[in-house]
Amino acid sequence: MLAVVATGVIVFTAAGFVLGQSLKSPGQKAAEAHPPPPTVTSVPIATKRLRSAVQVMCSATHERVVELRFDDGAESGKAIVTRVGAASEGQFAIGSLLMEINGRPVFVFPGELEFYRDLRVGMSGPDVFQLQEGLRTLGHLSAQADGEFGQATLAAVIAFYDERGYDTPVDERGQPISSAPIEGSETSGQESPGTQRSVGHTRYFQSDEVIVTSTDRVSAIGELPTRGSDISNSRVAFGAGTQVLQCAAPSGRLPTSLVPGQSVILSDFPDLAGFTVADIVHEPSPASQTGSAVPDVGVAESGESARIIVPADVQLTKSRYVAQVVIELGPADALTVPASAVWTTGAESFVTVSQRGKKPSTRDVPVKVVFSSEGECNIAGALEVGQEVIVDGRS
Repeated sequence: MLAVVATGVIVFTAAGFVLGQSLKSPGQKAAEAHPPPPTVTSVPIATKRLRSAVQVMCSATHERVVELRFDDGAESGKAIVTRVGAASEGQFAIGSLLMEINGRPVFVFPGELEFYRDLRVGMSGPDVFQLQEGLRTLGHLSAQADGEFGQATLAAVIAFYDERGYDTPVDERGQPISSAPIEGSETSGQESPGTQRSVGHTRYFQSDEVIVTSTDRVSAIGELPTRGSDISNSRVAFGAGTQVLQCAAPSGRLPTSLVPGQSVILSDFPDLAGFTVADIVHEPSPASQTGSAVPDVGVAESGESARIIVPADVQLTKSRYVAQVVIELGPADALTVPASAVWTTGAESFVTVSQRGKKPSTRDVPVKVVFSSEGECNIAGALEVGQEVIVDGRS
């Protein structure tokens, strides 16, 4: 019974197929006898300047990084942030307060090199000269800088602190003073002139209450600590000088074709020129050496990275960027087609031009590939912008 039913179904299906064939129109039968040509894909010829580039991963930093280090507090054993200075778009101008630690300030001071010692009346040297030049820049010293720490310099230091609402640092070790008490000092009044010593009130310039920059401002690197934070045994980094990007290749080692002077395109600023490779650095980053607050730049274990100069009118707002270092450029305004549109036979290269109309046709045009990159080719030949070329092979 089951076998009979199955056979009946087969017979019925075959009969339906025969019936369907007999019901096809003449047009359908003609189409099946002469199928249309396969569809081809074509694109218009364009003009474009191609480039060969290497992708690098970059971290924003500065030409010079200044670190505030807080190993411990003077008395409490802690370094507590008691005040944070007012920044404008993350930047602090020279003369301004960066922050206050345990009630004492840290200012931005103009200069080239960090001060390596505290400075007092009677001292001399290049660091005193820099102090005087900085005080002149900030409007506290009218005399010419001479590298000698005298009464005028001390008065300027006191004015610098007074204007910002802080007491000038005082030396509690008892420094010798002249027969006439110096400005900013208090004496016991018990000893004869010329033999007196200060009783803990000799004012001076304290080197660790400033960070130095050769530009007119510094920028915070990373998040600034907030008021009340305990930053004992930690570091806070500030960037001074030109903004730079320190970049490494994802593969670990920069290609030998990457050299100083090459232009760079940042993904965040695709239409902005002016980024260039300054140099290739072959040393480990400061962060990897010190474990500091300087952002990790992703430098390879070899310590090889590229420094990219940031144009002065660009303000970087992120810590990380993706960039393309342009290794080579194709000709300007060259005819451009997809690489899949170019085919070769022997030593010659061709593209196939598709001509539309009532009678579509194609023709092969010899071309010279003058530059290629990232799936596209700059070509030269008897072609015009806008002509369609076949990209999926010859028809």
